[in-house]
Amino acid sequence: MGNVYYSKKEYDKAIEYHKKALELSPDNEFSYNSLIGTIYYNKKEYNKAIEYLDKDIFSGKNLLENYNQLGCIYYELKEYEKSFQYLKKALSININYPPIYLNLGNYYTIKSIYNGAIKCYIKFINSNKEEFGEEFIKKYDSMAFNSLSYIYFTKEEWELSIENCRKALELDPNNSTIYFLLGNAYSELKEYGKSIENCRKALELDPNNSTIYFLLGNAYSELKEYGKAIENYDKAIELDPNNSSIYFLLGNGYSELKEYEKAIEKYNKAIELDPNDISAYCYLGLSYSAIREYEKALDYYNKALKITDSDPNIYYNISCIYSLINKKDEYIKYLIEAINLDSIYKEKAKNDTDFDNIKNTPEFKKLVE
Repeated sequence: MGNVYYSKKEYDKAIEYHKKALELSPDNEFSYNSLIGTIYYNKKEYNKAIEYLDKDIFSGKNLLENYNQLGCIYYELKEYEKSFQYLKKALSININYPPIYLNLGNYYTIKSIYNGAIKCYIKFINSNKEEFGEEFIKKYDSMAFNSLSYIYFTKEEWELSIENCRKALELDPNNSTIYFLLGNAYSELKEYGKSIENCRKALELDPNNSTIYFLLGNAYSELKEYGKAIENYDKAIELDPNNSSIYFLLGNGYSELKEYEKAIEKYNKAIELDPNDISAYCYLGLSYSAIREYEKALDYYNKALKITDSDPNIYYNISCIYSLINKKDEYIKYLIEAINLDSIYKEKAKNDTDFDNIKNTPEFKKLVE
């Protein structure tokens, strides 16, 4: 009866029946301790799972499975070195036991030992798993391919990431996470149409995921479809209203549409949520410059300088404003700072229309020569 309830995921009843069986037959070679431990693992009651699995290990029963299971449990508890030690013990008993390699792959991934993780996942995928059944094979092969796609994405090997996503989707076609990762990989390859296509599929399966809308917004921005970008950023905000990055990107969308008042509103919200967002201060400066409210622009650039005094672009933009309002000494001071930090601003200043009114002055010519 315990196994019946376990298969139906009625874990409490399964535990109850297994414990009764254990009381009636404590020395049965078919270990109820392992079964109870596994059920507690599925209930995420990890300390209780450890308690029952340790009982079997103490009596020398089911060592291979129990060591592997304990490796999984300590991984979930983020005690990664303990996890690794138990997995090694399992491996010392049977180097051909497939689940060990999947779990070792997870360990190596979390430790950023990617080459080791890749070898383990491939070993798991290629191993003979017939004894575990078709459902197990489809579920965990898909997980392994998904993990490989994540690793290759992290290594910036976008094509390999996409290849493994495709293999994972063949086994698990309703996994929104895989479609989202595909969308990310295509975005990195600047194939924004394909990125959007896969994000849309991810949304069909997970319609309340703000990060998918965020990625869609980015893809539409890259395609210069700013109205659609704003639409998706707005949906992301509905789901994640305290994310300053989304407000910042909304500001950029409105700025590209030259709707500067709306852009200013969004940048200010970004700063409200993250007072140290230098980019938001700088883009507020740009927005106020665009509507010729130069004093306000200077105010925000100076706030940015209080956070960092080593960004040449801030000094350069301040210099542009002082040039536009004919404050000669000030524009020279800030342009010198920009050029000292990065000489590229010499060439940039030569071609910048913000300096048209002073380009023929000896001071300007000397700075950019």
